[in-house]
Amino acid sequence: DCVYSFGIDSVWKVSDNEMAFTNSLKMKLAVILGVVHMMFGLFLKFLNNVRQRQWLDMLTLTIPQVLFMCCT
Repeated sequence: DCVYSFGIDSVWKVSDNEMAFTNSLKMKLAVILGVVHMMFGLFLKFLNNVRQRQWLDMLTLTIPQVLFMCCT
């Protein structure tokens, strides 16, 4: 009856496939955290290029990296 907005339902502790579920959850969270971390790094690189007025690096390196990261 209850829907958990955050966390893991306690029913998974007594199920047969608890290990598969928790490993899957950890892998998904690791991928999400990695993508957020990489996007934050690209955002900082973009800001540094603007601040240092490196327009060629921004157009040829940073923007294609951000586009590729967003598309994948």
